[in-house]
Amino acid sequence: MELKSRVKVRERENSDGTNTIRLDYFGGYFNVDGKRVPKRYRRKLDFKLITIPSNPLEKEQNKNYRERAKLIAIDCEREIINEEHGLVDKEKRKQPVIWYINRFINNKHKSGKDAKTYETMRVPFTKLFNKNIYFSSLDVEAYRKWYHYLQNKEKIYRAKSFFNILQ
Repeated sequence: MELKSRVKVRERENSDGTNTIRLDYFGGYFNVDGKRVPKRYRRKLDFKLITIPSNPLEKEQNKNYRERAKLIAIDCEREIINEEHGLVDKEKRKQPVIWYINRFINNKHKSGKDAKTYETMRVPFTKLFNKNIYFSSLDVEAYRKWYHYLQNKEKIYRAKSFFNILQ
C-alpha cells in the first residue's frame, strides 16, 4: 500500500515556451474572523521544462528535471512530517553543529561527568565536515558516515548515545 504524498509536483505553462515546476502543499485550515481559510504553501523550483521538446536531449533534460522535482518533493514531505511530530528542534537547526557539540561537552564538564569520549568525537567531525556546517545541511547519510567513522576508525562505542542526544 503506497501512501499518498501531501506535496504535489505541478507544472505551470509560461509564455516563453517553458513550464515551471512547483511544489504545492495543503496544510489544512486556520480561522480568520470565524472563516476557514486554507493554508497553502507553494515552492517554485529553479529549473524549467521545455514545453515542446524538439530533440532527444531536451526530452532527457525534462525527464531528469521531473525526477529531481519528485526527490525534492519527498524531502519536503519528510520535513513536514518531522515538524508535525516534533522531531526537529528549530533552534538547533540555526546553530552550527560544532557549536552544539562544544556546548554539550561544556555541559558535561560543568556537571562533573567524564567528557573525554565526547571530546574525541569532536575531532573526527571536523575531519569529515566543514566546521560551519549546520544541522539543516546534514542528512541521514552524513550522520551515518560520521557514526560509522566513530565506530570503526575511532573505536568509540558511546557514539550511539551521543547521536541520540544530537537528534
